[in-house]
Amino acid sequence: MLTFLPRIRHSLIESGSAQKYLFYAIGEIALVVIGILIALQINNWNEDQKNKEIEQKMLRQVISNIENDTFIYNNGMQSLKMRTDLVADIKNEFAADLPFNDSMSTKLSRVSASLISNLDLTVYENIKSIGLEMITNDQLRNKIIRYYERKVALNRTRDMYPLGIYFRENIYPEYFQSFIWGWRAIPNNYNKLKQESKFLITLDYVDNDAKFYRTRIEILKGEAIKLYQEIDNALK
Repeated sequence: MLTFLPRIRHSLIESGSAQKYLFYAIGEIALVVIGILIALQINNWNEDQKNKEIEQKMLRQVISNIENDTFIYNNGMQSLKMRTDLVADIKNEFAADLPFNDSMSTKLSRVSASLISNLDLTVYENIKSIGLEMITNDQLRNKIIRYYERKVALNRTRDMYPLGIYFRENIYPEYFQSFIWGWRAIPNNYNKLKQESKFLITLDYVDNDAKFYRTRIEILKGEAIKLYQEIDNALK
């Protein structure tokens, strides 16, 4: 409270003027209320600034994650294209009835590699723990959620159909006498392998899944580029 107010109050009490004291009391209450309102306004402003900083930090994390994702998407699409080409090469050599050789051995060892790795969701889990509502732009927040939920869905699909594990647990033990990934896979009977429907269908799975994942990753990459631009504009 201002130091001169007690002196004024004391003077009015001694003067015995009830009307003047009433005016003073109303004025003093008004000053206290104004002071409280100013303090609340300052506190709200500080809180808004703090929330704004948290929001910007969250958006910067997302934009950094998108940069990493884009690099992974580019490599992933290239790898998946190589996998479909690999399956095509194996099938073409089967159809041409070419003899088994070192090149085919290497191809048969590499066709079983996992098609894609799990997509990183660390940033998504982090911003969810902070609170997605901190992102004040509803449209932008919804786009961020949709982008990450697509990644979640793709990870779930990958985990549901682990072709690499299927090869190691079913195909190689049944049809091959030796296997070293990326180097060689020697069949028990190469001519018979070319006719084995189970093996040929598994090659179809690899080809179909590689094309499926490539399409999904292309969609994710397109969303990532657009989302990056929108977040970048929001941070300016």
